[in-house]
Amino acid sequence: NWGGTSASAWVDRPTLENNAEIRSYIDEYEKRIEGKTVEEQIKEYRDYQKFERVWDKKYGELLQKDPTMSWEKANEILGDKNWPGPINCVNPFRPTGLFETMVSRVCPYTIKGFLYYQGESDDHKPDSYYTLLTSLIKLWREKWGDDELPFIIVQLPMFKYAADPDYKHWCKIREAQMRAYKTVKNTGIAVISDCGEFNEIHPKNKVPVGERLCLQAEKLFYGMDVKAFGPIYKSLEYKNGGIELSFDNAENGFVVKGEAQGFEIAGKDEEFVKADITINGSKIFIKSDAVEKPLYARYNWFNYCEVTIFNETGIPLAPFRTEK
Repeated sequence: NWGGTSASAWVDRPTLENNAEIRSYIDEYEKRIEGKTVEEQIKEYRDYQKFERVWDKKYGELLQKDPTMSWEKANEILGDKNWPGPINCVNPFRPTGLFETMVSRVCPYTIKGFLYYQGESDDHKPDSYYTLLTSLIKLWREKWGDDELPFIIVQLPMFKYAADPDYKHWCKIREAQMRAYKTVKNTGIAVISDCGEFNEIHPKNKVPVGERLCLQAEKLFYGMDVKAFGPIYKSLEYKNGGIELSFDNAENGFVVKGEAQGFEIAGKDEEFVKADITINGSKIFIKSDAVEKPLYARYNWFNYCEVTIFNETGIPLAPFRTEK
């Protein structure tokens, strides 16, 4: 494991080079190191590490005086930390770097499968994340010599920094993760949208994450009779001026914590507005007086929002949109 990494760090060079959709990771890296010798790159990164150690120490002192000190304010006071430093041939965050130095060192030792929690650091390229993730799965399975090795994905939780607008790019990462689960054989998905925290990228409540990964493994790969899934969008029907939504894993209805919210509806202009919600057993009907001819629905299509709808397992309804 290595925190804060792009999936591009965990694949080999041909995987990136030979796919036009994700080749930009390599092209941008090559541009960064253009004209620099290996020695110059090493010095550049070692100098950054020295700066980082001093910065971290001073940041700790600032937090002791003011626990509410924001990252932005600290950068103003101490100078821009510019994490993770210069991306070059010794920076662990470089494309292909962790595949070369970590993954390739342990494959093809015997393994049962993979638990994979990543995606935050690819939010700047959300539209190509499905290709990147599925390419990684394919590569790892090839390197271990088993194209059916179990691979369980953790779908990203809710999160947004207080200083940022809601870019809705994490929505696309979650969508790509769900799409990978639905399209790649022998995969699972642990939905943890309810575990996210506002302005804190590291969820403090990690126990449900481990429990849901365990349930996925037990059901999908050990054949145990456990309820491993929360509700997942299946289909829609237009009726009564609104949209009726059907779901997998909702046979026993829904459990609502607080007030049901998070659904939006839109017509052909795809201008989404908040929808009124009616839960009818295993189906959910949404409607808005502001949308005369609804075509599209989406749920919790935010980087961060409250999560209120679950099934009896306590696993939340997975975010989704219907227009794509």
